[in-house]
Amino acid sequence: MRSIIYADKLFMNIHEFLRILKLVLLNKYVIIAFCGVILYLNFFGYILNYTKKKKVAAKKKVVAAVPKEEKKEEKESETSDEAAEK
Repeated sequence: MRSIIYADKLFMNIHEFLRILKLVLLNKYVIIAFCGVILYLNFFGYILNYTKKKKVAAKKKVVAAVPKEEKKEEKESETSDEAAEK
């Protein structure tokens, strides 16, 4: 059976204070309340910092664009050759 410990502000020494502090901190209700507050704060912080990811459009490959430019240059050179022949 546990003895009842009273907190006397005037005549309390460090040993009695540490014993009361240990009993308070190891109380299951204090531990549950502490974990609940920490989880609540983490969830609240997550909600504040949450941002939706922007949708990224698919990028076209640069390699596919290079042959098209070459074809355009060939057509331009052919048209310039035809114009020079006339």
